[in-house]
Amino acid sequence: MLPTHWPTAAGCCSCGCHHPQCWERAKHPLVPRSASTTDPAQIRRWWEQWPDANVGIAALSAIIIDLDPAPGAPDPLPAFAERWGVCLDDTVICRTGSGGWHLYFDPGTSSPVFRGGKDRLGAGCDVLTGPGRYVVAPPSVHHTLGRYTWLDGQAIDDLPMSPIPALIGQELARRLPLGWAVRVAPYWAVQRLGLSVEARQRLRRLLNAPRG
Repeated sequence: MLPTHWPTAAGCCSCGCHHPQCWERAKHPLVPRSASTTDPAQIRRWWEQWPDANVGIAALSAIIIDLDPAPGAPDPLPAFAERWGVCLDDTVICRTGSGGWHLYFDPGTSSPVFRGGKDRLGAGCDVLTGPGRYVVAPPSVHHTLGRYTWLDGQAIDDLPMSPIPALIGQELARRLPLGWAVRVAPYWAVQRLGLSVEARQRLRRLLNAPRG
């Protein structure tokens, strides 16, 4: 777990950039990503320092699928579950503040190297796993002021993460074509290089790729 910035009443980010299109508005971390911890004492100190902070959960021992609906399109969760063989009743699921979904899976102890990334399982379906990757989790608030909630109260502490479905595991273990890597490289750069807010704004305008 790690603390992240939170939305202001005006829908901007607490980072202070005052820009309505801050690349990771109310999502980017207040501490280094590598500082994520399960230590209750450290977590308590963080929230004493930043009582309004959103909650980030690192994808160090999980595969987290971030499923965003396309504008005006039906809820993508049922079709996604049918396509990839996901049993929703046994899966830890979060409803995001923007109306999307986060699904948490156990990668297993003897799994192959899984390759996540933006649009990894199709348009609007990102996969996060490994060092430096995290998602915002309940009871955080999205910049649209929608709240993140666990589906049916099935939080990580209430329901063990189910194993990664076989079809998803096979896809994530597959080597990716060069064209895919080139297309998502700018997003990788934002995550890995810690670009400044100003650089993120320029990159956003260049890509013309709004985020949910």
